Amino acid sequence: MTADPQVLPATGSADEVTDPPSLPEPAEKRRILNQFLAECKELREMEARLARFSVFRVLGSEDSEIRHSNLLAWLFDPEESHGLGDAFLKSFLVKLKLRSDDREMLPDVIDVETAQFEEATIRREWSDHRTHDRLDLLTVLHLRGGGIWVLAIEVKVNAKQSQGQLARYWDKVEREYGSTTCRRIYLFLTRDGEEPEDDSGFLRTDFACVHAALMDCLAQRSGLIAAGPKQLLDDYCRLLETHFMPDNDIGNMARKILKEHPEALDIIFSYRQDMVRMVSDQLDKDLPAVVDGLGYEKPHVTKGYVTLLPKSWRTEANKLGKGTPFVSLCLDFYGGQAWVRIVLGGGEKDFRDRVIAAATEAAGFRRQSTRTHGVKWTYLHSQKLTVVVPDQESDGSEEVASELLRQLIAALKSPEMQARVTALALVLASSTAVAPAPVAPAPASSELLRSHHAND
Repeated sequence: MTADPQVLPATGSADEVTDPPSLPEPAEKRRILNQFLAECKELREMEARLARFSVFRVLGSEDSEIRHSNLLAWLFDPEESHGLGDAFLKSFLVKLKLRSDDREMLPDVIDVETAQFEEATIRREWSDHRTHDRLDLLTVLHLRGGGIWVLAIEVKVNAKQSQGQLARYWDKVEREYGSTTCRRIYLFLTRDGEEPEDDSGFLRTDFACVHAALMDCLAQRSGLIAAGPKQLLDDYCRLLETHFMPDNDIGNMARKILKEHPEALDIIFSYRQDMVRMVSDQLDKDLPAVVDGLGYEKPHVTKGYVTLLPKSWRTEANKLGKGTPFVSLCLDFYGGQAWVRIVLGGGEKDFRDRVIAAATEAAGFRRQSTRTHGVKWTYLHSQKLTVVVPDQESDGSEEVASELLRQLIAALKSPEMQARVTALALVLASSTAVAPAPVAPAPASSELLRSHHAND
């Protein structure tokens, strides 16, 4: 996604941020925690439930979109080893119909219940030769007596949809299956029922619908399911209840604990690991060698923010104060959602106007909006990545950092980004600029990080 250059409002310094309230002294902490452990029976009940064996917990795949998509592909195939036949597929479609306001895309309940599927083709990570986009799950159902139903499903667990992503999937399916005898069903399946883009053609649904369909099947066909698949399906239902459905027994227990023991939980949370910090530390180790080969100087990494400078941008004109650049490229994931941005800092208006003009003319930049530029920071370009860095404690910081690095490198290598870098390098090589006094801090400062995520 390429955004219009975005003018950022000036804000107070990082010193103005209010410190969190102080915690009790060590002896008082011990008393509070002892009381919490002695009196909180809900905690012991929750521990007992969550301590049950789960293959998904063993594999560390509770939040893996790939694992969820694979399991759904297995469930949708009537010939697979789960022992449900087409019962899950039909139950899922019925639940969708009853929960959706759509009256045209989804088949009527009577049509679902009487349908006989002669063949089911399941495709994972489906794409065509025109694009690199990959739809998570495409199910093609051939009905006895003629007719085809196509289920196009995009799954999101932690990541968010990127701009135009669902619309591109819709276009691909329409090109392939857009006949009058083919019913196309477009579903956006997310943890929290995120709304799809208005013009995407997709219907939203959530994992509670998957859970409801699966529970119906287990109740009706438990005697027909072998022990191995039964264990897997039971585990998956518990996973959905604990991780994807807040309105369940465990969710209610958690809310009661939060309400009745706030002091103890404040103490516990104060020792929680910081996922954003762990990912930042991992990038600090991995990035320098990688970006050096792409023509970038050694990156400057702070918590949730990486400043990158193409070597072609290291010019006399592109200096602010002690060598800090006016124009830089950054990776920003301080607020969880990851962005790649080109940032223009404060400087003389003539210099800023020339940089913005170069951005306007370069491939991949949108036309500059009419705004005054006598401000501290302007986003010349913003590209949203699909990675979301959770702020809670997690054992997956290396995996998140690896995926973040992969998507960053792909963005830097793209022809559009290279055109932007080249265009700005030309204007930075031919311009001169004098930094205004006093000099504002570099955009990797806490001021920028704390103040501008609301603009996303």
